[in-house]
Amino acid sequence: MSYRRSAPTEREKWLETHKRALIVLGVPEAVVADYWRFVSAIEEGEDHETNWHIGWIDPANFEDLHRLLIERFSADDSYLISDLEARLLLSKH
Repeated sequence: MSYRRSAPTEREKWLETHKRALIVLGVPEAVVADYWRFVSAIEEGEDHETNWHIGWIDPANFEDLHRLLIERFSADDSYLISDLEARLLLSKH
């Protein structure tokens, strides 16, 4: 019996398309290399294997990273996006 992989989801396609940009904006390559690890890091706001978190991201990249992530994710289900939004709001005051 052969194993047949299901077609990639829209989010998986999105990640594949935007991997390089995410890395440039401060998300480690190890995190974006695996879809489920990436989703977990976005939802929880950190990656447990690398200890990556928002503190690793240059504040100058917050807005671009936020803009990119909200194409496929929501602040309702993402601690990272919520944190980015809070920090962006503070920076405008």
